[in-house]
Amino acid sequence: MEKPENKADAVLQQQSQTAELSAADQRLVNILKMYDMPVKDPLEDYVFLKCIGKGYYGKIFKARNRKIYLKKSMYKNLTLNINRIELNQ
Repeated sequence: MEKPENKADAVLQQQSQTAELSAADQRLVNILKMYDMPVKDPLEDYVFLKCIGKGYYGKIFKARNRKIYLKKSMYKNLTLNINRIELNQ
């Protein structure tokens, strides 16, 4: 398999291997390719090095994907409760 030229091509290759693209996904990829815009990095591209903090809503991890980043993970049950509260008000 040939190496993708940009992120949009990489997304196309990855998704074509797992399943067919929906019409909306195909339009998004075409727009990204047209403007040569970067595609958001999936979590699989990161190596999580260590947890550097914990809080009420989640954890903060030190992660690496060519550079060092901080990645925030939120507890799903708390975010669902927050969304319910916002919708009810």
